[in-house]
Amino acid sequence: MSKMSPFQGVPLPKDWPEYVRLAVIHSIALAHRAITYSRSFAINSSIERVRLAGQLDRALNENALLREEIRIKDARMADGLCRIIDVEGPMLAKRSYDIYLRGCGIRRMGRELKRTMNKALQYAIQNGRVVKEDESDRGGLVYTIVRLKGTPPVLVRERGPRRFEEIPPSELQYVARRLADKGNHEAGSDTHLRAVLEFYDLKRLTVQVGTMLLESLDHRYPYVEEVIRGTSDPKPKPPRAD
Repeated sequence: MSKMSPFQGVPLPKDWPEYVRLAVIHSIALAHRAITYSRSFAINSSIERVRLAGQLDRALNENALLREEIRIKDARMADGLCRIIDVEGPMLAKRSYDIYLRGCGIRRMGRELKRTMNKALQYAIQNGRVVKEDESDRGGLVYTIVRLKGTPPVLVRERGPRRFEEIPPSELQYVARRLADKGNHEAGSDTHLRAVLEFYDLKRLTVQVGTMLLESLDHRYPYVEEVIRGTSDPKPKPPRAD
C-alpha cells in the first residue's frame, strides 16, 4: 500500500502557474547575471590565462547568437518561399525567388541575394517541406523545379504571368504528349510545337522556344508517365497573379 504524500490536499494559490513561470524567468535572469559578471571579471583579469579564457567564452557566445540569428532569418525566408510555392508550385525556383524579392521591393537579384535565397530554399528542403527536381539538367538550385512535399509533381495551368522559360519542362512534356495524341500530331513536328504554343496563348515559334520544347520532349520524367497513365485530358488551371 502506497504512502500518502505529505503535500496531498495542500491548497495551491490562485494563478499558481503564473507564479511558477515568473520564478523560472527570475532564475534564468539571475543565472545570466552571474554568467555576465563572471565573464566580465575574467576578461578584465590581470591573469592572462583567465583573461584569454574569458575572451574565448565571449567569442563563442557571440558566434552562437549569430548562428541563431541566421537560422531564424533562413526559417522566415523559407516560410515565405513555401507560401509562394504553395500557390504556384511546381515552379521554377528562380521564379519563387523573383516573386519573394519583388514583394520586398527588390527588382534585381545579384550574386549575394541568390546565395541568400538558395540558403533559405535549402533550409526548406532539408526540413522536408519542399521537393526539388533538376528537370533541365542545368545544375544549381536556382534552376530546379520545386513543389511542396505531398503535392502533385505535374500540374497543368494556363501560362498566366509566367514567361515561357519559367514553365516546368515536365509540364511542357505532359501538354505536348497529350496534344500529340489528341490532335494526331507527329511528335516534334512544326505543327505539334505550334499547338503547344497555342495552348499557352503564344504564337512565335523562335529557335530558343523550339529548342526548349524539343529538349523537354527528349527527357524522361517518370512522374509524367504516371500522370498520363492515370489521368484524362489536361484541364488548365490559371495560376494566381504575383
